[in-house]
Amino acid sequence: EVGYAFLVDETNRFVTFSYPDSVRLVDLNSEEQEILETVTVQDMAGRDARFATIADALVSINRQLVNNTAGNSDYDADILETLKTHDAATIGDRAQMLMTILMDPLKTEGGGPSDAGMLQRQLRIGDDFILGENALVYVFHAPRTYWKLVLVQPLSTARTAVIWIGISLMLVLGIVLLIGIFFTGWYMQRAIKLPLKETAHATESMRVAVSKGQFRQLSEYVIPDPDNTEIGRVAHRINRLLETTAEVGGDLQNRLESMTTESGLLMEEVERLNDRLNDIKFHRSGDYFLASRLIQQLSGNHTDEGPVRIETHIAQQNQFTFKSWRAQIGGDLVVAHSLQLNGRPTTVFLNADASGKSIQGAGAILILAAIFQSHIERARSVRTVRRMPAEVWLHGVHQEMARVFAGFNGTALVSLYMAAIDDESGVLFGINAGHPATLLYRNGQLNRLPGEADFGRLGVDLEDREQPFAPMTVFALQPDDVLLTAPRARENATPDFAALAKQQKADASAIFQALTSDANLSDDISLVRVQWDGAKAGSNAEAEQGLTRAREMAAGLTNENSGSAWQPVIDELQKVLQKDRFNRSAMNNLTRLYYRVGDYQQAAILAEQYARHHPDDTEFLLLASVCLYKSGRDDKARDFGERLKVRRPDHIENLQNLIFLANRAGDVLQAQSLEAEIEMIRNIRSQKAGALLN
Repeated sequence: EVGYAFLVDETNRFVTFSYPDSVRLVDLNSEEQEILETVTVQDMAGRDARFATIADALVSINRQLVNNTAGNSDYDADILETLKTHDAATIGDRAQMLMTILMDPLKTEGGGPSDAGMLQRQLRIGDDFILGENALVYVFHAPRTYWKLVLVQPLSTARTAVIWIGISLMLVLGIVLLIGIFFTGWYMQRAIKLPLKETAHATESMRVAVSKGQFRQLSEYVIPDPDNTEIGRVAHRINRLLETTAEVGGDLQNRLESMTTESGLLMEEVERLNDRLNDIKFHRSGDYFLASRLIQQLSGNHTDEGPVRIETHIAQQNQFTFKSWRAQIGGDLVVAHSLQLNGRPTTVFLNADASGKSIQGAGAILILAAIFQSHIERARSVRTVRRMPAEVWLHGVHQEMARVFAGFNGTALVSLYMAAIDDESGVLFGINAGHPATLLYRNGQLNRLPGEADFGRLGVDLEDREQPFAPMTVFALQPDDVLLTAPRARENATPDFAALAKQQKADASAIFQALTSDANLSDDISLVRVQWDGAKAGSNAEAEQGLTRAREMAAGLTNENSGSAWQPVIDELQKVLQKDRFNRSAMNNLTRLYYRVGDYQQAAILAEQYARHHPDDTEFLLLASVCLYKSGRDDKARDFGERLKVRRPDHIENLQNLIFLANRAGDVLQAQSLEAEIEMIRNIRSQKAGALLN
């Protein structure tokens, strides 16, 4: 056994357990209906005395919290009495615990609610009732609740881990020591022995060459790449002496040769120019090779196996040889990665095409790839970035790319298509920046991806964009849907990419082979194919029946009806969610009903769950923001408003909502900036309307 864990709520009643049947309790309510509950830790200790140590620890933690709270100057006994009289079920210890939770003694130093797990108790027990041996028990505070997470680990496993850690540390120290010895020897060889040897060889070679009158050969004995040490400075002086001697001696020798024949000088000049030309070609190939290797390291398909399958192809037009290596360089880029964003497995990919040939396009692509890779690494290593929703992360990447390339004043232009796909739901968030339209292959039909807007190429000033408030593409993929994006997919391209893709049934390998085999093509070729193999949510017959009943109940009600009139509809929708936990219609309508009857806390909780499991519903984000504000969570309300702004930057009602929240937070500059955006949107709409009328 490697141990086990379980979760208890604020009253020490089991929430989860390794053996669920052992903590379940069936009771009857006043209507003789069965109610399924779980036992408390005290009940479990009564069943098995070996659990008593853990139960006592959990009870002690609650008692300590209650005592600490009672001693607080802000403690109000009247609130405690109100809790006891408000609900017959809220009596005794439960009322005291509710009062403790309201006081929140575990809140953070900044004054915010407790949001971090902390170790509250550690103890050692003998003969654990599940493991049957000595064990270590750790009790943690569950974040943002007063629930407790209990971890039980066999003592034998902990000891083994300590031994292995010690052995690993010894091995690491040994390896570090060996590396230090090797590096010291290597440094002595490189920094002292080798420079001395090269200096001595150059001095002796200069003496022999001068004695034989071979002045032109002196340049061959120049010491390569001397450093800035004392030995290096001596080498610099010798190099200058070699150059001066070679120059003076060469001049004397050239004058002597000029008196014999002019043709000899001409031949030497031709040979020198030829050598220079070859040297330039060699160094240029070296620059190309370095750039191509850097781009190669920052591109490619690095996704994990999952429901989103990525296939990339690329062939650059400029192919060359450097020494013994063959390489290619150009202005196209394909790259894909798997990430975790906002706690959801996410696949991101990028297809780009830079203007210019060879090194010009490659330079722009190298900058673009470096920016994208930096955001990938931050998404993997920075906690706040990992918590970002996919669309917010994607928007931030595009904004930085746009700012960087705008600084090149139009000398570096890049078109790209960049997207993030929620692996579980298949919802795609996409940004098209001057790239050809993305193609959707569904049920044998090839069409443009619906709702795709053009953000304009990178390198164009943001103020000059045709659509300064272009919406982000939000599209829910269906199982077996295929997306194709490629710079060659432009409407006027030859051959017709869309016709070729339809003919090959969206087979990326066949499409790429057909493009690369076309002798008329003299440009870079790249292609990204995306297929979602996720499962479509099935319908639940009982849930659908419940939805029908809820609609019938709501048919005769209006906004003038009181909250109690809507309660039967709420109860019916809650039953639907018990049968189908994430039913889209039930979650959406129940959130709106909670908001209508004024239960803003429940509305906010359900709104967050809905947005997480149905991320394609853009309009719902405004309702979620309002529910969160009504429940007193202004920061979270602003987050949802920002998510909607990223998707629909021209949504005036949402911008007004964000202005209201910014003013509440005292963020006057943000509020003024949002007001300016609203004014700009209205001006653009007015200009478009006037153009239509004319």
